[in-house]
Amino acid sequence: FTSEMFGTAAAMKIFSGQRTVHWMLAFEAALARAQAQSGVIPLEAAASIERVCAADPIDLDRLTGDSLL
Repeated sequence: FTSEMFGTAAAMKIFSGQRTVHWMLAFEAALARAQAQSGVIPLEAAASIERVCAADPIDLDRLTGDSLL
């Protein structure tokens, strides 16, 4: 009962930490592309951002550790 209190297993998979970070990085890469196409940032910067955002698999443990204040 409590395992599905906050959503089904399928919904929890969609909104897992791994998927959330994946889509955050996808957004950042898309933003960089749009900014480069608009001349806000250099094309080389957008390419670098896209490369970094494509990191897979995402190490959530390291990301969590690096994010602690």
